Parts: sequence; structure tokens; C-alpha cells
Amino acid sequence: MSTTVIDPRLEQAMQARRRDEFHLLVRVDAISAARQQTLTACGLTIRRSLSLVPTYAVTGSGAAGLSLLGMPGIQRIEEDGPVYAL
Repeated sequence: MSTTVIDPRLEQAMQARRRDEFHLLVRVDAISAARQQTLTACGLTIRRSLSLVPTYAVTGSGAAGLSLLGMPGIQRIEEDGPVYAL
């Protein structure tokens, strides 16, 4: 059973569209060179790392995103999108 938190709708979308590109936020236990290497080895492109809340903004296929489920140190996977200020 996966310990990684993911919205079931996002997981279903990635399963249905395994080859499509997704923009994701991957929350990790810590920002590190080893974690970056793991993400890139899974086929993801790191666009940005955020240190306040240890998160990587990544782009990759649905299959690459799904490969992170249950990996040690991967806490949450969310869909990335635009943020608007009011």
C-alpha cells in the first residue's frame, strides 16, 4: 500500500494518460542532491525546488509520476497549476 498522498482523481488521470505530460508538485522529506537524482532517474524534469516546504515542481509523463507512489521520502504528489492573487 502506498504511503504517498495523492488525489484519487489525479492518480486516475495519470493512469489513463500515462504518456501525457503533467506538471506536478512533489513534496519530499528533504531537498537534496540524492532526491533530485531519484526524480530525474524516474524521467521527471525538475523545474524548481522550494525549500520552505520541501517540494519539487516537476514535469513528466503520467507514468513517471505514478512511479513515485510509495517511494521512500515522497510524501505528497499534487497537480501544479497557476496561482492567482486576489
